[in-house]
Amino acid sequence: MSSGLGMQVRRSYDRNHPWYQGALFRGFVFAVLVCLALFQLWLAFFEQGIFTAPDQQSLLFRKQQDPGILVALAQAQRLHGELSAARDLYRKALKNNPYFLPAWLGLASLEADSGHVDKAVAIVRRLNSDGRATGWWRWDKALLEYQLGLMDILTRDLAYLVEYSPSNRKKAMDLGFALWPDPAELLRRMGSRNVLHLFRHALRKKNIDSAVFFWPLVEHSAELKPRERLRFIEQLRRNDRVEQAVAIWRQYFDSQSLLHNGDFSSPFLYRGFGWRCWRNGKLKGVHWRLEKKAGNEEQPSMHIWFDGSDNVQFAHLFQVVALQGGKEYLLMGSIRTKNLTTDQRPYFEVVGARCKAVPQRMDMVKPNQPWTPFILRFEVPDECRTMLVRLRRRPSISIDNRISGDLWIRNMKLEPVVSDSMKPFQASSVPGNSP
Repeated sequence: MSSGLGMQVRRSYDRNHPWYQGALFRGFVFAVLVCLALFQLWLAFFEQGIFTAPDQQSLLFRKQQDPGILVALAQAQRLHGELSAARDLYRKALKNNPYFLPAWLGLASLEADSGHVDKAVAIVRRLNSDGRATGWWRWDKALLEYQLGLMDILTRDLAYLVEYSPSNRKKAMDLGFALWPDPAELLRRMGSRNVLHLFRHALRKKNIDSAVFFWPLVEHSAELKPRERLRFIEQLRRNDRVEQAVAIWRQYFDSQSLLHNGDFSSPFLYRGFGWRCWRNGKLKGVHWRLEKKAGNEEQPSMHIWFDGSDNVQFAHLFQVVALQGGKEYLLMGSIRTKNLTTDQRPYFEVVGARCKAVPQRMDMVKPNQPWTPFILRFEVPDECRTMLVRLRRRPSISIDNRISGDLWIRNMKLEPVVSDSMKPFQASSVPGNSP
């Protein structure tokens, strides 16, 4: 009886011992670690089997022999100053593919950087004689030719890039314009087949002398767009070549009117001697549109409305006009208004464009008026060849200064004064307060 009781007490003591209570957890952790070790061992054998497979061995070998990879490694060696290792990699790439152009170009550039210019020149001339340089790599070849001073080959490659490589055309023309600033020499080297590209590049760079030289050769080209002609006219005007700008304008855009599109029947040109206007949404408090029908009238008009959100300083509808200095002209048109507010309202004025001239203006329009004609007589100073016709509204200094209301304009004309039978005057027939 006593021995049985002792065994029961011993078993109860063993189960309650701390070591016995943690044995199950430690066994579970050990089993998990063994499983992870077996999985890692299996994964290692699996990856080794893939790596040692015959097809993968062949792929690895091909990668080690690929000339593109070898050239990339050679370029990395050059960046670290390991020129000898880079040279070996270039040669290895050429051994695997003797026609791989990046390797030839990289080797020639390396030889030039190492001071072996004769070797670099020999490589480039060999490439040029073999005719291997396609358009894909020709820009890199052209840069190397420029570095080596091989202008004869460089000229042909730049002309090729300008004509056949749109992705490299701008870079090639940038280099050509820098090397040969004289447009006649540049044209001789690039060839007449590239003259339109040269003209467009001169316009982009605002090289007006070169653009003027190329213009007679591209003037009648069917590929020349109207906006390019307008851009050329604008650059001529801004560079004080007004006579040539006017001649081109009259030939291609408007040969009849001193004031273009005065009836507002066509979209604005925004360049040359056409109307310019702000973009809707760019000027706070004022908006516009061209209307084919204004009220009960069938004639087109320019409609401008102010929304009352701002004290607008307005001079954003204007046109540059070419006139003769020392002569008088009449600016005419019709204006209708509706519910215009504030003490400062719109009016037309004429000022000098790229010259000094006293502003000559009409009276402000009334807050409400039907279609009312106006005439503004002004004189062009002797030193002015262009004037600026613009609609203007000055900001108000009153408390209630945020302008609102509508204004319509139509039938604008500009004519020279042919006689003095009309009594000289400065303002229009539209009554109102002077600004």
